[in-house]
Amino acid sequence: MPGSEGRGGRRLRRRGHRALRLSQVTGWGIVYYAVPVLNPAITAETGWSTGVTAAAFPAGLIISAVAGICMGRTLDRRGPRTVMTAGSALGA
Repeated sequence: MPGSEGRGGRRLRRRGHRALRLSQVTGWGIVYYAVPVLNPAITAETGWSTGVTAAAFPAGLIISAVAGICMGRTLDRRGPRTVMTAGSALGA
C-alpha cells in the first residue's frame, strides 16, 4: 500500500528529493555558466567572434528542444528501444 511505508520511508524519499534537486541545480548551473566563462578561451582558440560563440549555446538549446519533441513522439509510437539504439549508434 502507498501509505504503509512509515516515517522512515518518507524521510528517505525526502533526502532523495533533496539530493536530486541539488544535483539538478548544480548541473544546470554548470551548463549555463560554463559558456560565458569559457567563451574567451573558445574565441581565442577558434578565431570565431564572441557573438557567434555566444549565439551557439541558445541555438543548441533550440535544436535540443525540437529534437526532444521528435524523440518524444518516437517514444510514444515505438517505445524506448528505437530511441536508445539510435542514440547509441549516433554516439558511437
